[in-house]
Amino acid sequence: MLKNLDEITKLKEITENGFSTDWKNEIRILTKYYKMQGIKKCKIKEQIKEKLEKEVEEYNKFTMFDIVNKIIEKAWKDDKPLRQIIEITIPKATVDWFLALEGQKIPKETINAIRAKKPTKVIQKFWNWNRVKMLFTLYIWSKIQQQYSDFWQYVAVEREVGYFRECAGLPEKYKVVQESNNLHDLGIVRISSERKLELLFLEQLPQDGDMVTLTGQDMVKCGYWLEKQKMGSFICQRCGKEIAITNNTGRKRKYCPDCTSPKVTIQAICIDCGKVFEKSAKATKTCRCYKCQQERDKERKRRSKSKTN
Repeated sequence: MLKNLDEITKLKEITENGFSTDWKNEIRILTKYYKMQGIKKCKIKEQIKEKLEKEVEEYNKFTMFDIVNKIIEKAWKDDKPLRQIIEITIPKATVDWFLALEGQKIPKETINAIRAKKPTKVIQKFWNWNRVKMLFTLYIWSKIQQQYSDFWQYVAVEREVGYFRECAGLPEKYKVVQESNNLHDLGIVRISSERKLELLFLEQLPQDGDMVTLTGQDMVKCGYWLEKQKMGSFICQRCGKEIAITNNTGRKRKYCPDCTSPKVTIQAICIDCGKVFEKSAKATKTCRCYKCQQERDKERKRRSKSKTN
C-alpha cells in the first residue's frame, strides 16, 4: 500500500518546503504534476535533479543518476491523476465483528489438520488482541487500496513489514510474516505466488447498518483506533489528544502519559569540576555531574579492591 494517501497536499508541501527524507516517493508525485503541466520528460529530469542537489544532502548526482531516472520513467507512464484519499467509511457492524474475535477459540480439529500437513508450534488456539489488530489493519489497507487499485483485495505486507507493524500498533518483535503464514493455514487469507495476501475473510464481513468514518491518523494508525473502540478513550485536558484507555479499573483520567508526569529538572553546580549540570528535582543528594560521578565510582572500586588484596 502507498504511504502518501493525499498526494495533492503532499505536492503543496514539496513546492513550499522542498524535498523531505521521503524524496524518492516525492519525485514520483512531482513528475506526475510536471507532466500535467505539459513539461517535457527531459526537462522534468533536469529540473528535479537540480532541485535534489539543492535540497537533499544525501543525494549524489553521480551514484544516484540511474535511480532518479527510473523513478521518473515509471511515474511518466502513470496516467492516473494525483490521489487525495482523506477518509474511508466502514460499517460499524464490521468493527464489532473484529472486536468480537478476541478470545474466540480456533477449533482443535482445524489446528490438528494444519499440524498434520506441516510441523508447527506457532498456531495459537485462540484469537489474541495482536492477531485481531493485524487482521483489522489488513482490512483497512484493502479499503484504502479500493480507492486507487483494481486489485485492492491483495495486500502486500512483506515489502513494508515495519510500516505495517506501526499502522497496526503491533509490538516491535511481532512476527508479521510468520503470522501471515498462520492466517494462510487457517484459511483466512491466501498467499499468492508474489507473496501478497488475498483477503478471503472479506466475504464474512457484514455490510449493512450504520457507517463509521475514519480520517487522518485514525485511518493510518488504525490499530490504535481499534484500541480506542475496544477500551474507550478520553481527551487530554492539557494537549487535547484523544488517548485510548489502557486500564480496566474504570478510573477516569484527565491527562495523557506525556502530560501526567513531566520530568522536572533543576540546575546544580558539580562540587568536583564546578560545571553547571541538570538533575531531577527529586535527586536531592546528587551533587556531581555524570562524568565526575563516574570517576568517583571508579575510584571507590579501586579502593575497595586494594583493601581486599
